[in-house]
Amino acid sequence: MDTQVHRDPQSAWSHLCTFGGIDLRGADEGFDRRILYRLNPRASSIEQALVDADMASFVRAFFEELNPYAAMFRDILDFFVHADATRGQSQWTLQVDDQLLGLDHFREWLTVWDDIVKTAVTVPAIDAQACWKLWGVLRNRQVVQTELENIFKGRPLNISGDARQWISTYELGNYSPFPASLHPSELPDALAKCASVAMVVLQRLLDHELTPATLKDLRDQHRTAVGYDAVDDSYDPSDGYNLWIIALHETDYWLQSFVVALSAASQLSESELASIGEELDEITDRFPLRPMLADVSVDDLESVLSMPIWKKRFELYSVWIATEMIRALEGHDIEIHHDNGRIGFDFKETTVATIHSSPGPFKLISERRTPLANPRGKDRKGAVQPDYGLWTEDSGREICKMVVEVKHYKKSSSGTFVDVLEDYASALPDGDIFLVSHGSVAATVSKVSPSLQHRCSAIGHLTSSNWPSRTELASAVRRCVGEPMSPWPAAAQGLNSSKILLVDVSGSMNEILRSAAMNVFVRHVATIELPAVLAAADQRIVGTWETGETGFEEIARLKGDYTQLSQPVAELLRTYETVIVITDEEGVATLQHVDIVAHAAQAVAPPRIEIRVCRKRT
Repeated sequence: MDTQVHRDPQSAWSHLCTFGGIDLRGADEGFDRRILYRLNPRASSIEQALVDADMASFVRAFFEELNPYAAMFRDILDFFVHADATRGQSQWTLQVDDQLLGLDHFREWLTVWDDIVKTAVTVPAIDAQACWKLWGVLRNRQVVQTELENIFKGRPLNISGDARQWISTYELGNYSPFPASLHPSELPDALAKCASVAMVVLQRLLDHELTPATLKDLRDQHRTAVGYDAVDDSYDPSDGYNLWIIALHETDYWLQSFVVALSAASQLSESELASIGEELDEITDRFPLRPMLADVSVDDLESVLSMPIWKKRFELYSVWIATEMIRALEGHDIEIHHDNGRIGFDFKETTVATIHSSPGPFKLISERRTPLANPRGKDRKGAVQPDYGLWTEDSGREICKMVVEVKHYKKSSSGTFVDVLEDYASALPDGDIFLVSHGSVAATVSKVSPSLQHRCSAIGHLTSSNWPSRTELASAVRRCVGEPMSPWPAAAQGLNSSKILLVDVSGSMNEILRSAAMNVFVRHVATIELPAVLAAADQRIVGTWETGETGFEEIARLKGDYTQLSQPVAELLRTYETVIVITDEEGVATLQHVDIVAHAAQAVAPPRIEIRVCRKRT
């Protein structure tokens, strides 16, 4: 493009919004307000902020708002590059609605992005909580505590001269440029990332020509404008560099304390620095790197906004959520479903993955339609169709145990979100309902009907850098699916030909036999005892099978007669030294003329299930 056409921020903003398909009244709602806060938090409108800004500041602010997408694209690429480890292949294509996106599309976009960020300061994309965790690690050192006591008691400071000067200027009511002695390149490696965080936070304040006093006034004015009791979408706790989070931290003199702590900690011995570096890295290494203060042009922005994956960024956010759900199940045997490498993320029912190592097994299914009379949501007509559901079987019927509905809005849409939760909870009564959003979810769950509220959750600011939100989703998925089931023992493990595992298939056991809990329990017992044979009985021996999934599936399908296990057990004890019996109280009462003891696995048996070890009487 001809950059001379867009010499000022107003025309550049208009052009980039059109060129990049920025939907300020839809999924990108709030994007303009975030740009405003980056340019001039005192401005009453984005138009005023643009008038007051210089071109370099505007382009840099726009660029930094694109970073969450870069981190998301990188996550998606990394997931599918390594997805062959879970039963797949190395060449994937994502069918996103009407467009095919190969992994090369992601590589090309990230190559362009990485070339732009070469001029940037790269910092860990920490959240508000991590800011204080970093401070906590530094504060635990005695040398830091001593200097903090000195500053608050008005005693001389034993820190670098330019750091002392910075503190003096601060005490006079002004922020000054970051001390040169604390620049990341001048400090020991253990402190460098910490210093880069403080340096970027300070630069945000210097860019707006703020002082500690005017920052406080600005924060108070902002709170008054949005309402002190209102839930303010502007405060994004997942972003440690958010202006309002910085303002909140500065009420506790975070920057002042950090400057003192960094300078004091730089005097530690090599061994002490190595130790503190490990603690700091443990905090920062969880977060992706984030480019800040880059030297960017409008042409640079055009180059990333013109590429195919940018045009599909909202749909790819939903893809990213699917990868997060699968990633949460590390250790499970997961099959990603595809057609010669093409994975569908369309507006139609699609089985995305099967978790074979979960009881059921579980299936991750997108866009499955479930009937619902009189839904609350105005766009739903007689049914719900959630983005993702984790489905399994229970007593021969398919049930959804967890729903994840994905919203990309940067601003909370409370009424719509409540409708989603209530409709899905009503239509899918066996599942927990999660609404996840790129932006705020405000106090959505508190507005859900009390009878449904206990099954509803909302996770806001769910982005690549927001570890608390990512962990919340991952934990919920893990709770739903459970830990990986023990594999059936193989002959190579030394199956014991003197033991047999007998399963009661009489009428009182019919329902529980086909449950996921029983599948897990029988596998567990088989891995402990290593029996060579599985058997089924009611008042007689119905059949025997080699130990394994096939044999148990056949047993689970059986519908036996009345319970009388004494004769079948006696018959088996003529061949085997030990018979392990899985039954219920009715079955235990029929065991006679044999020595029986409770099995150690009784402690983890499903409800109503009894397990006994039977041997011949001597």
